[in-house]
Formats: sequence, structure tokens, C-alpha cells
Amino acid sequence: MKNLTDIGFKKVGTWQLSSGELELSLNSMADASPALYAFVESGEVMYVGKTKRHLKQRLYGYLKPGKSQRTNVRVRARVLETLNKGDDVEILGFHDPEAQKIGRFRLNMAAALEDDIIEQLNPEWNGGRETSNRSTNNLKNSASKKTSIVGSLADRIRQQVNETCLKPAKKAGRHEFSVRAGDIHRDLGLENRMPAVCGALDTQIFQDQFDVILSKRSGPPQGSNVTWLFAMKSGARGNSVTYQAK
Repeated sequence: MKNLTDIGFKKVGTWQLSSGELELSLNSMADASPALYAFVESGEVMYVGKTKRHLKQRLYGYLKPGKSQRTNVRVRARVLETLNKGDDVEILGFHDPEAQKIGRFRLNMAAALEDDIIEQLNPEWNGGRETSNRSTNNLKNSASKKTSIVGSLADRIRQQVNETCLKPAKKAGRHEFSVRAGDIHRDLGLENRMPAVCGALDTQIFQDQFDVILSKRSGPPQGSNVTWLFAMKSGARGNSVTYQAK
């Protein structure tokens, strides 16, 4: 937690139980936007997220999430599990009130920080750690563990594309297929990991691993609307197939 408080995160509230139901107690920064937030158990950062909405609006989403809001449902369950064990869950918040600009463009500090915080701290509820036995972690093996986890996420992304797009295209006798980043991100149940999706498919590793060639990349540098069109090396171009989220 000290890693976050050292850069300006502050305690803004807690999650509590009231008659067995999850309750939000937010003491400050309720209207902060954009903002970063973190859930902390026993001094350890368990989850990090960001929001463009007011912080209180984003946190309310964990109280009664819809069935389709898989991340909210998953994180809410972890919060409840922790509270039912008798442990506290604190909420930290970060807001940069002074908008920084490069030329006429505004720099969103929250968005800039989030990916690196998640990568370096590897919070369990963000899906980074495979086990809750955190007492076995130490500085000696942290670097190798971090590399392994980042690599495994990239592998999951590439395998998802292989299973849901490349293989069906081959089976149908097609020689091209397209992939949309937002669909992969959603179907893997990720949150705020769009740069990881784009990075996994932008590298030559994907093309070499599955013997395909990038024909076209369209959309922004990163984001849900990035789309790749790949062609199999072994076949001529034909009809294409678009990734359909299940």
C-alpha cells in the first residue's frame, strides 16, 4: 500500500457489511473524475481500477452489478469473501486536479498510471496472481514471477484468437480472418488491459506462432476498436471471417 500512498493515493473510504449486504462508506473524493482507485486488504493492494465517471458512481457499480458486468460481479464476490472472514477492505483514491496538457491535448494521469501500477504490483483481484498464498512471495523471485505472469496473459490472448477465430476460419476453408480487440478483451473477462491485448497481437510472436501474416491493421494505436486482418501463409486470400464474441 505504501507504494501507492507515496505517489499521492489517499484513503477515501471502506467496504463494509450491513445485515450481510455490501455497503460503501466513502468519506472523500466522491466527485473526483477521472480517478484511480484501489482496494486494500491488510495493507496489501488487491485491486486497482480507473474511472472517467465520478468515483462514487464507479464504486456504486460494485454494490448490485448486473449479470453481464462480469468484472464487477467477480470483484464484489472477493470483497464480500474478505469481509465475511472478518478482514477489512479499505478504498484508496487518486485524483490529479490539475489537468496537464501537451500542446492542446489533455494528459489523463490516471489512465497513464494504471497499467504500470497493475503490472508492477500485480494485484490478485485484477487476475494477476494465481494464488492467495502471498506469504511465499519475496523480493528474490518477484522479477521472474512478474515476467511469467505478463507472459501468460499474452499467451492467453493469442490462444483465444487461435481457438475462436483462426481454427474456425481454417475449418471453413477460408484464408483470412479479422480480430477486434474489444471482443477479445471482453470474452477473456479482462478489465483495463486493452494495451495487453493490442501488444499481444501487434508483436511478431503471434504471426510466427500460428503461421499467419498481418494483412491490415486499422483503428487507433490502442483501444477496443483496433482490428487486425490476418492471412494464413499457406493459403491464398479468400473470404474472410470476423471474430464473433460468444
